[in-house]
Amino acid sequence: MKKRISKFVIFTFSVFIILNGCQKSSNDFGFLNGIYNSGLDSINASSLIDDHNNNENPTQLIKFNGVLDKTFAKTGYVQTEINTKAQVTAHAVAPDGSVIAGGFSILKDGTSVFSLARYNKDGTLNTNFGTGGTVQTQIGSEAAINSILLLQDGSIIAGGFSRNCANVPLFTLVKYKADGKISRSFGSRGIVQTPIGISSAIRSLVLLKDGNILAAGYSATNPKLPMMTIAKYSTFGTLIDEFGDDGIVQTQAGESSQFYSATTLNDGAIVAGGYINTDPFNRSYALVKYDSSGKVSADFGTNGITTVQIGVGSYVLSLAASSDGTIIAGGYSEGATHLSYFTVAKFDSHGYLQLNFGTGGIILNAMAANISFSSYTCSVLVLNDGSILAGGYATGVDNSSAFTMIKYDRSGNIALDFGKKGMVQNKFGNYSYLQAMTLQSDGTVVTSGYGEKNGKIVFTAARYK
Repeated sequence: MKKRISKFVIFTFSVFIILNGCQKSSNDFGFLNGIYNSGLDSINASSLIDDHNNNENPTQLIKFNGVLDKTFAKTGYVQTEINTKAQVTAHAVAPDGSVIAGGFSILKDGTSVFSLARYNKDGTLNTNFGTGGTVQTQIGSEAAINSILLLQDGSIIAGGFSRNCANVPLFTLVKYKADGKISRSFGSRGIVQTPIGISSAIRSLVLLKDGNILAAGYSATNPKLPMMTIAKYSTFGTLIDEFGDDGIVQTQAGESSQFYSATTLNDGAIVAGGYINTDPFNRSYALVKYDSSGKVSADFGTNGITTVQIGVGSYVLSLAASSDGTIIAGGYSEGATHLSYFTVAKFDSHGYLQLNFGTGGIILNAMAANISFSSYTCSVLVLNDGSILAGGYATGVDNSSAFTMIKYDRSGNIALDFGKKGMVQNKFGNYSYLQAMTLQSDGTVVTSGYGEKNGKIVFTAARYK
């Protein structure tokens, strides 16, 4: 299969920010927080962890304050055990308020499988979905969902990766009906596996204005040098030939690169975010803009690419586009001592940092001064009033972790009237990892990830108001 490979040399359109004295622990791969000109330094994360006994106030129904919505599963959160272990990586919210959460679960033999759960608006499992509210789909020797889309007809597209019989990871899509049954008219009996190079995986899905599906992630021809990759599919699972070359675009920049998130702008352009390795030791925040045909947009950054070097390593993990065309990029970054930071940056539609946001367009936040803490931004939202909600997780000295959200105003100042000093944290068992957030039309926010129940890692979803 012929594919368009765009090659770029990364020059100096990057900003290097030195993280002096940032005391946060790091993780090889994840979503962390640190303190840089914000109001959250020296706050002990454990002091912010809520025990789910928030006092409710009528004004919270109007303004988003990060209070658990106890009309959802009576406690504001729900946990579901699937097989021996289960983790949510993404979710979608249907027009009726029901939540479809997806990720993977581990069978007794150690195999990971595509896994979904559907919750009613009140947080109870929808027993008409799959078996008792859950669905598992085994594809090859290993498979996991990384992103979910809900189509207008109620069907569900789950994207991620699976390994074929040769143990090669592939771009993988599965289409399910609203009741959890596989839609056999999609791809090959409901499943699409696209080999791109010797390894590939979907990290993010976007429903495009033309009704087709954009998948963003990585592919590799060298196992140690992945490259940013997007592909466009029809709702029948076929690649759109007119997009890129035969439906696929690979963008080679730096030594290696990957996408973790994608979004669309008002004009239909595509922006994808992740990282670019500018040298063997430094990974930079990276955004790439494409037009609707898959061509890199020359009017964005430098030759279509924006890189921002924050500390010695940084990743974009989530993107949100504002109605004014600006782009919010959430992720994490590491200081010189490899301590990691909750990171949010704001760019204009041409890929330039908005200097009136935070400090030079960037915000870093820490959970605590203790170096045993780490924290990660996994998801960002633009709320109805234009404020920004960043969500992820933070870990403590005892290795426990909590769902974590921080709210900022349009200028990047911490909204101190949100939660406790601008932050909300909830523990659902000893291990709680927020992975995704969705803003609903009523102003509530659905979050999902994984937590602990009865000593097992389980699907976890929570709704806040």
